[in-house]
Amino acid sequence: MKIGILTFHMAVNYGAYWQAYALNKYINDRYNIDCYLINYESRYTFKKDIIMRILNPNLPKGLYNLLAVANFRRGWKLMKKTRFSTNIKAHKFDGYILGSDEIWNYTNPFVEKGDCTYFGRSFEANKIMTFAPSFGCAGSSNITREITQSIARLNPDNISVRDENSQEIVEKLTGYKVPVLVDPVFLNEYTPKRIKGGKKFILVYGNNFDREFIDSIKEIAANERALIYSFGFINSFAHKNIVFKSPIEILDYFYSADYVFTNMYHGVVFSLCCKKQFFMQYNESKQNKVDTLLERIGLSDRVVCSRHEAYELYRHIKQNPYDFNNYMEKLQSLIQQSKDFIDTRIKHLNTPLINKSYRGA
Repeated sequence: MKIGILTFHMAVNYGAYWQAYALNKYINDRYNIDCYLINYESRYTFKKDIIMRILNPNLPKGLYNLLAVANFRRGWKLMKKTRFSTNIKAHKFDGYILGSDEIWNYTNPFVEKGDCTYFGRSFEANKIMTFAPSFGCAGSSNITREITQSIARLNPDNISVRDENSQEIVEKLTGYKVPVLVDPVFLNEYTPKRIKGGKKFILVYGNNFDREFIDSIKEIAANERALIYSFGFINSFAHKNIVFKSPIEILDYFYSADYVFTNMYHGVVFSLCCKKQFFMQYNESKQNKVDTLLERIGLSDRVVCSRHEAYELYRHIKQNPYDFNNYMEKLQSLIQQSKDFIDTRIKHLNTPLINKSYRGA
């Protein structure tokens, strides 16, 4: 049996890389199935990528993009994927998995308006399972009829999403309340290594932080007598910017840090994987995913909106270090639910189902 995963796997983005790599790895390791990432971009997206990465009129930015792509190529080589094509119908499989990531965020400027490919429109409906896709910060008010029809044709028993906002949208469109699953990064066990050097540091993951959050990072770093390392992004307040690294190396830096400061969803995910104390700056574009995850494991207090809140959280952590085992037990339960979802569905893809609620064709 051959399964194809359709997601955003070729973005020069550590979170996008890891969610794709992790789901592909988990399925290939666990099941007697040939699972491939569908190496697809629409012509529209491909052209935008070329313009942004190579034809960028800002020469330093263009060179930066090329160097970033060169480093990500080392990680992309570890992915089991098909030959690249801008024709989605060139990729033939016995079953398809849509997700994870924000593949259903129809406001994404890199996806052509009206393109329903990532909603499975080009595949037979009974061959499709979705694993934790997200609408991101998009709501239901501007969803097109084509998107509604694409979701409605899927078997609701095979649909899952990543966050409560996406769950509410699917329920509004179809009448079915589908399960919320964890990010695929959580499906595997990892053994990160401590980076060489032995210096104490705080890790920053993200950019465009507000001034108060930056001040709190500096203040806490000074209290800890720690350096500030920024991974994946250039931040002028950091002592060291680590920007040209293979995506495989990122967990080593999270694992080696004393604290993590982020405004990215996968900054939270990587911190939890490495059991690191973290601070999440409120970020409206990421908050649907972040809130769902942290509320479900009891760590909502990690989202801060001011310097005062950040420092109060720091003081609380210093006085009452969190026992991550308590939170990891809750997370492990969610991980098992996600694994069970795959277990009960993946081997039955491409099997006609007798289901009155199923409107597939």
